[in-house]
Amino acid sequence: MTNFLQIRAIGLARRYISLRLLKDPVTPCRIKMDRLDDEDIGVIWARHYPKRTERESSMSLCVTLTMIIKQRAKSADQYDPAKLDQVLALAHVPREQFETVENESAAQRT
Repeated sequence: MTNFLQIRAIGLARRYISLRLLKDPVTPCRIKMDRLDDEDIGVIWARHYPKRTERESSMSLCVTLTMIIKQRAKSADQYDPAKLDQVLALAHVPREQFETVENESAAQRT
């Protein structure tokens, strides 16, 4: 009999919690993320670029960093190849490695 009462009490508690959650307004949590510093990009790149062919997560991270770098190389919503060299230099990412990741990710998409 005690087992039945325990199960019944748990069921009632769950129902009460569910009703409370439905009744109370849920406010979305807004998390502000800090912008990656150029030095951070360089450190992450140096750590994951050599592993990109062995680990999908490293390749994915490198591709993400290439997108961030390209976004920073935009001037007035237009991609600027001259600014790309500046952004790559600030992040300490070699141009050849950057282009290698771009080519490898394009090959994977096709």
